[in-house]
Amino acid sequence: MAQLRAWWTTSIRRALPSPICIGSTATVRTRHCRQFSFCPTARRFAVAAGAGGLPPRFSLYSARSGVHRLSHSSRGFTLIELMIVIVILGVLAAIATPNFTTMRDRAREAAVKGNGHACQLAVESYAAANFGSYPPAASALADIQANLPGNVLVTNPFNGGVGLSIGGGALEGIVDYQDPVAVGLPQRYRLICYGTNALPIQTLSNG
Repeated sequence: MAQLRAWWTTSIRRALPSPICIGSTATVRTRHCRQFSFCPTARRFAVAAGAGGLPPRFSLYSARSGVHRLSHSSRGFTLIELMIVIVILGVLAAIATPNFTTMRDRAREAAVKGNGHACQLAVESYAAANFGSYPPAASALADIQANLPGNVLVTNPFNGGVGLSIGGGALEGIVDYQDPVAVGLPQRYRLICYGTNALPIQTLSNG
C-alpha cells in the first residue's frame, strides 16, 4: 500500500488535481468535470461521464476477489419507499378482490344455467321416447343421466359434485328437477337453477 501511494503521488498528482480519497478508492475531478476513480485493489482507473460533476453510477472490478463494487448511487430502496409500495399494493388488492369474486360467481352461475339447459334437453328427449311422459321422481336421476351427452351427469361448478338433484330444494350450484307430481300439473315439469348463496337464478319448464 505504501508503494502504491508513492506511485500515486509521483505519477498522477503531476497531471491532475489532488484526489479525494475515500477508504481504498480515490476520486479525481478534472477541469472538464470528468471524474476518474482509481481502485488500488483493481489497480486501474474507471472513467465516469457524470454530467455537471455529479457522482456517476459505475462499478469497479476487483482483480483479486472478482466482485463488482457499486458506487453509493446504486443503493437500494429506503424503508419509506418500501412502505409506500406495500400500501399501494394493498389498495390495489382491496379494489381487485371484490371484482374478481364477482366475476368468478358470475362464471359459475353461467355454468349452472348451462347445466339447466342440458338437463332440459335430456328431459325432452326422454319424453319424446316415452310418448310424452316426463321422468317420474323415483327414476328421474337415472332417466335424465341416460339422455345427457356421454351419459354423464352435470357437475356442480361451485363444489365439483353432482349438479342435479331431484326435489332436493335450494342448494348452491344445483339444478333441481321437479316432476309433474311435484309441480301439481299433469305433463308438466320444472327445473330450478340455484346460484350463489342458493338463490334461484333460472327456472325452466315446458309450460
